[in-house]
Amino acid sequence: MGTFERIRTLSPWILTAFAVVFILFMALADANLGDITSAQNNPQTMAIATVNGDEIKYLEYERNVTQEIENRRQQNPDAPTDDKQIRNQMWTTMIDGQLVDQHSKKVGAYVTDEVVAYELLNNPPDFMKQRFTDSAGNFQSQTYIDLLTDPQAFYTQRAPDMDPAEKQKALKQFRDEINMITAYLKDQKQQQLLTKAVNTSTGIVSKTYARQTYIDENTTSDVTFIQLPAASVSDDEIKITDEELKAYYEKNKARFKQGATRKLKYASFQIQPSAQDTATIVKKQNLLSSLLNSATDSTARDSVFSEKLRDFNGESVDYTIVNDIEPRLAQYVMNMNKGDIKGPIRASDGTYFIRIDDVRSGTNKVVKASHILINFDNNKDSAKAEANRILKEAKSGKNFAELASKYSKDPGSAANGGDLGFFGKGQMVPEFEKAAFGANVGDITGPVETSFGYHIIKVDDSKSQEYKYSFIKLTPKVSGITKNQIIRDAVSFKKQLEEGENIDSLASKLGVMVQETGSIVKNTPTLTSQYLTDLAFNAEKGDVLEPLELDNFGFIVAVVSDVQKKGTAPFESVSEDIRARVRNQKALEVQMKKAKEIYNSIKGSGSLAAAAEGNPTLNVKNANRVSNNGTIPGGGRDYYFTNAVSKAPLNTITEPIMGQNSVYIAQVTNRNQPSKDQIEQALPEFTSQLKAKYSREAFYLWLNQVKKDAEIEDFRYKQYKSY
Repeated sequence: MGTFERIRTLSPWILTAFAVVFILFMALADANLGDITSAQNNPQTMAIATVNGDEIKYLEYERNVTQEIENRRQQNPDAPTDDKQIRNQMWTTMIDGQLVDQHSKKVGAYVTDEVVAYELLNNPPDFMKQRFTDSAGNFQSQTYIDLLTDPQAFYTQRAPDMDPAEKQKALKQFRDEINMITAYLKDQKQQQLLTKAVNTSTGIVSKTYARQTYIDENTTSDVTFIQLPAASVSDDEIKITDEELKAYYEKNKARFKQGATRKLKYASFQIQPSAQDTATIVKKQNLLSSLLNSATDSTARDSVFSEKLRDFNGESVDYTIVNDIEPRLAQYVMNMNKGDIKGPIRASDGTYFIRIDDVRSGTNKVVKASHILINFDNNKDSAKAEANRILKEAKSGKNFAELASKYSKDPGSAANGGDLGFFGKGQMVPEFEKAAFGANVGDITGPVETSFGYHIIKVDDSKSQEYKYSFIKLTPKVSGITKNQIIRDAVSFKKQLEEGENIDSLASKLGVMVQETGSIVKNTPTLTSQYLTDLAFNAEKGDVLEPLELDNFGFIVAVVSDVQKKGTAPFESVSEDIRARVRNQKALEVQMKKAKEIYNSIKGSGSLAAAAEGNPTLNVKNANRVSNNGTIPGGGRDYYFTNAVSKAPLNTITEPIMGQNSVYIAQVTNRNQPSKDQIEQALPEFTSQLKAKYSREAFYLWLNQVKKDAEIEDFRYKQYKSY
């Protein structure tokens, strides 16, 4: 659970505090907390969620979030802290914890406070033992027991002169931390009991099941087959009536159960620089260009650049190899000399001015290379012969980029003529690196074998220089005036909608983009915002939501365009899905009819390969090492197919197999399967592995289902606008 995940990261000073102020916690733990929680109508005493009717308090949630943020900052003060992520993780942790607590009581796996106290006294966790372990590694159990059994005497002896105010401060700081420690012990014990109960009911693995699973996982078949996809059937060959769609819906209503859903239609007001914002940057660009151009010599240009580097918040970069320079700048930097100033350089993210402050020859060599990759495709000899043929073409003077575009199987670089750009040592697999760094500029070498296949490599350039440079980046920014106007526009848009304007016509008139979400479900963020989801579920159809600022969307104004209650989805909302299902089934029936005709004409051919020689229209495919796992190498996924071929007799053309999206005619040409002796020898360990696997998975699968079935009410939207 989340609590014990967090407790593992508690810093040592927390544990020291445990030894010092435990007595204060025991004596005064309820003093201030009771005052806080007794206040009526205080937002902090309100529920932030309910889980099957049980409340999670805002105060508890905020305390846990604050403590988690503080813990992370103490662990790594320099690392950025994502408060939103922490809040969402804590939310999930507390919901899960409430569900575990509820179901633990139901199955008798509930851990009482007395059990926790016993564990704390007799079996302290390692992170507590460490505070009472001497330099020789011995646990000072008596000292530990003295603290727990007589904290007053322990405290008086160890900290007799502590200032009363400091005592209160320590108590306030430690109260939340000791709660985490005891909660950790309780969660740990409770989850152990509940996991055991879940595994007992779901983790049974019979010998028969284990045997068949082992056979399925270790049996492969080499298959030739004809595939007739449903998608290739034209609409002219299929007729679908409204009556058939409605009949399918009535017969399969159980498939269309849904939770409550909403849809939103929303207008986006993008937060973009205004014309005035852009004009301000253009003035700066023109000013800098004018000053640089009017400078009488290189010294004057350097002085101008240095002054504006300060004025415009430019950046200076220490000695860097070209491979580590941002690509948008590297193409200029590597062609400049010390003292050169270049600009304006217009890029997608702004306008740059660059100065080379120094260049030195470094030890970190980088190479610019292009390559052509030929995959093995289960036949290394054939692949190597193909690579040698292409190598010969490349060395004969043919354009390497054109050869790469034509032959290379590396989709990432083939489109760019095989260009891999600059790379340093340690960035490529060893075989490739050795060949590239061992060649001269202009050399074409290969074939070089790696785990990816055979490579033909052309070295385009090589550099060992390191550049020290400075740059000024000028980008239009949204001013406060501009953002305020965007907010006013969004508020005005909302007001006009509330007065009866249609969102589509109003947006069209104002030139604003309107989009509609898909079906929104509870506890799932909409446009990256759970707050927006919660607003939608607390509104009625036609309600206009408040303007909301969202990352990557600007300000949005949304209207609840559809409301569906929990139950069976109405026919109208699933009619297109039903049409696709019915069409697929009818298309499979069309293909099955064709497949039977093909089968009857070729079943006496002896093999599909022979049948294809006699009938070139038959598209016979090959798939090697097919396992009964739903995957067809080179042919997508279809469990019906892999299950059928795993049972088909060898060297026999099968009758047509109707799969999920295709119809097949297949022939198993070879099968590799474990012998009886291998099965019997491997079965005990394999069974144990299955049980262990299911034990690991069972609890989390169970918890996900419990969460899915739970009634969870989220009230965060009453306190926050971003989560």
